[in-house]
Amino acid sequence: MAPILIYPNAIIGLSDGGAHVQFQSGFGFSTRLLAEFDPDTVRPLPLEVVHDFPTGAKHIKEAAEGIIATVVNGKVVMEGDKHTGTLPPRRVLSNTYYHANHG
Repeated sequence: MAPILIYPNAIIGLSDGGAHVQFQSGFGFSTRLLAEFDPDTVRPLPLEVVHDFPTGAKHIKEAAEGIIATVVNGKVVMEGDKHTGTLPPRRVLSNTYYHANHG
């Protein structure tokens, strides 16, 4: 796994932009990956089906233990399991291969 993680043309991440929140789509993989490096600290918690959308529609929540913050573009958006209210500008991340061939 180490060669993949240090490969300069790889970005470890997963998102469908929230389009499929009612299905389990593997969005907790990064927590499981980090749990391989630090199993005594980081681990995914059980999936939970919640109905907290304005229409009452369901979505799946996969919380994590040991993740102290989520940072987007240098701004802390989550501290533990609480949203900070910060909504920084967003942009698509791409790897060095993409930039070399589509620059």
